[in-house]
Amino acid sequence: MIHMWAFLDRPDSDRIYWRKFDDVPRDKVFALVKNTARLEDSQLILFDGELYRYDSGQGKFIRTNWANIEWESD
Repeated sequence: MIHMWAFLDRPDSDRIYWRKFDDVPRDKVFALVKNTARLEDSQLILFDGELYRYDSGQGKFIRTNWANIEWESD
């Protein structure tokens, strides 16, 4: 299966990553993406068409709606 993700709050946020993972469950691929986001200090992930934001209170990424995101203007 092909998975796609992007770190939306990073300077290179226009970059969309994708990779084909054969015989790897979706949750393991998502764990890899979340760990990468933590290393990159990203708090907003788009993964396989779903938006996730880091909730520091819970210490994890949670699924959220686009309408719940407050975007900073330049």
